[in-house]
Amino acid sequence: MGPFNRLQLSKEEFVLLRAIIFSHFVSTGLSQYGRQLLLTEAENYSDILMKMLQKRYGPLEGAKRYAELLQLIEFCFNCGNNHSLLLNYMAYVTDPGHFHKSMPDAFVDLCLRCKT
Repeated sequence: MGPFNRLQLSKEEFVLLRAIIFSHFVSTGLSQYGRQLLLTEAENYSDILMKMLQKRYGPLEGAKRYAELLQLIEFCFNCGNNHSLLLNYMAYVTDPGHFHKSMPDAFVDLCLRCKT
């Protein structure tokens, strides 16, 4: 939680960051059209965030704040990737079979970011 606390996000920033992160999340079962819709929405939310920050802090300071928030998004994606790597290690190396038997297939696919 350090990066989130350090930046002291406003409620508006938090909501827009969540929208950007969730609209970048791509499931393996999503069509190309669906992925494109989510990407378009992520771009729209990013534009809204940039305009809001520049209006609140000014052009230069708003752009700086926007860059800090983009780094926070990157941090979230890196944490998600590391978590997926850990779950894959647990599922296939430390205890093969138990991971897949203890959860529904859809949840396993989501955790491991792959089709089982």
